[in-house]
Amino acid sequence: MVCGGDSKVGDISSIIDVQGIIQDWAWDTFIKDIGYFRRCFIRRKDFVIDVPMNYYQFSHSDAVLEGLNIKSDSKTAPEIGEGMPNTSILATDYHNDTDMEQVYNFRMERARKASVSVTFQKGFTIGGTANFSVCGVDCGLEAKLEVTKTTEQTFEEVLTFETSCEIKVKENTNCEAKVIFTEKEMSYRFTVETTMRMPSGKAPVYIRRKKDKKVMMSWKIQDLRHIFHKYKEEKDPDRKVDFVRETIMLNGREYNNYAIKLTTKGLVEGTKLSSQVVELHAKGIDKKIVPEKKNDVKSPKRKENSVKGNV
Repeated sequence: MVCGGDSKVGDISSIIDVQGIIQDWAWDTFIKDIGYFRRCFIRRKDFVIDVPMNYYQFSHSDAVLEGLNIKSDSKTAPEIGEGMPNTSILATDYHNDTDMEQVYNFRMERARKASVSVTFQKGFTIGGTANFSVCGVDCGLEAKLEVTKTTEQTFEEVLTFETSCEIKVKENTNCEAKVIFTEKEMSYRFTVETTMRMPSGKAPVYIRRKKDKKVMMSWKIQDLRHIFHKYKEEKDPDRKVDFVRETIMLNGREYNNYAIKLTTKGLVEGTKLSSQVVELHAKGIDKKIVPEKKNDVKSPKRKENSVKGNV
């Protein structure tokens, strides 16, 4: 008979769940404290391990973006992290073959959509939910991408372009109005540093029995190092965390505390909307010159009088 509660399968994922780590620590402590004989009848599925995450604060650094090389058949080399722009052109022709200037109303409205996907291979979750953001004005991400999914998360951007103007077309002229839209492919590798700390210097944990909600055991965590020490010594760099020594003020006194530094890495890929340009091109109409017909006036024939003489 195997005692000690439910057996656990070793986790080798590069994405660690900080709430799950605290729950595992609480359960292991609970099993050790209840004694050998009682633990033979304890099953983890019969209990709820409550870790209130509002006692923890997560602060994120700005994302560091590294452009990936995108292969392109074009001779023009794109910027690092950006592919060659895709271009779409909408054109309208105005034909004025009169001898007077004509005025036309030009109006265009179009909704443009682009999407960016974020995936990460290394990092952390809170109860299975991601918690970090990616932003980079230099690569076209003007708004923060708040990532909450552990799978690929897609963000869409919709931009409405509208223009309205009068176009004067001179006499005997063709005019072409073009609206040129461009968008660029982007691919970046990102890194975000997150610091997990306890602002109040302590955080509670409760183990409750499911059938009657009774609290079987509770703790107040005062040092995160005791819980995350295994990940501090982790040989796999993708699962390794660092400790950060900090000083906190409680009741007017200074206390040393340790925060956890977590690193999240992944990819951000997609398209970003680029420019829109309105161009006008005018060209004169070639008219074929028809030669004028000349009216030939024939002069009347003169009668020649021949005078015959004798030689």
